[in-house]
Amino acid sequence: MKAVIVLRHEPSVSMGSLADTLAAAGLGVRQFDLFESFPESLPWSEAAGLIVLGGTMSANDGDRLPFLVAELHWIRAAIQRQVPLLGICLGAQLLAKALGAAVYRNAQQEIGWHQVELLATAGYDRLFRGRSTQETVFQWHGGTFDLPPGAVLLAQSPLCRHQAFRYGAQSYGLQFHVEMVPELMENWLQEYESNESTCSGSRVEPAAIRAAATAAFPAMRSFSHCLLERFAELCKESRQKQ
Repeated sequence: MKAVIVLRHEPSVSMGSLADTLAAAGLGVRQFDLFESFPESLPWSEAAGLIVLGGTMSANDGDRLPFLVAELHWIRAAIQRQVPLLGICLGAQLLAKALGAAVYRNAQQEIGWHQVELLATAGYDRLFRGRSTQETVFQWHGGTFDLPPGAVLLAQSPLCRHQAFRYGAQSYGLQFHVEMVPELMENWLQEYESNESTCSGSRVEPAAIRAAATAAFPAMRSFSHCLLERFAELCKESRQKQ
């Protein structure tokens, strides 16, 4: 049975709403916890799609985290094999880097609930079409990237221009956490609070993020479900073609 391959970088990073969305679409999952061990290659013959999740490290940390170097090769292989690909936060930065773009610190951190602006290009995109020009998303990042050559920018925000892009017909990078659910958000906030003294320079306001969540999660849910369900459809089509 073909399945969606999911690459995980840290124990605190989970699939969130992705798990239910893929299950509802009848798609299996093959998860690799790269922080424990990583394979020499991925099982491409079994792959209906590839999802690269987030993490607190940088896409430029391959010297101390060798699995990041391996991921760049896997991302290029997925594109060459026409396997649908979704990179989230760090995953988007890895996709950009794999395509030859620079990854670097953003001018400031973007953490918590924010609005992203969907550009005119989004109206013609399979995942984004039909959505509002302003959508609520959850952010947790300090890095950003240049738009890769040949990529199409789909969304931007005042604090970080490159919020979503597509490369080719079915490779997507999302800077925001489209998979966020209340349990995952709370886990991240509690982890931050337990390590706050070592998180110098972080602009995290747990109380404000929690207070905004009551209204923000319903506002984000339609958008996130739309993107993830449409990506799942891409994976189902890919599985049928192979």
